[in-house]
Amino acid sequence: MAKVIHKQIVDLPSLKDVVSLEMPMGAEILSVDNQHEMLAFWYMFDESEDRKEMNHFRIAGTGHKITDTPGFIFTHLGTVKFQDGYLVFHVFGISEPPF
Repeated sequence: MAKVIHKQIVDLPSLKDVVSLEMPMGAEILSVDNQHEMLAFWYMFDESEDRKEMNHFRIAGTGHKITDTPGFIFTHLGTVKFQDGYLVFHVFGISEPPF
């Protein structure tokens, strides 16, 4: 089975506290970063995977509150700087616990 890497971007005006992106089932997030002042998600998946799933991400600016959400796990994926470092977002993957 061969793997392939793809990218999805979210522009700043449409950035919300929670961003949902459709990706192939089992996609692994490799990196989040600023690309041309847009939030970019790079992910790897099995190229034979035809099924899709929604992946959810919590975006929080520095100083913003992140409240515990029972039944969900937040995993830090990266910190991304925009506008020459004046705007900083922390990106978390949201998943349900494995139990």
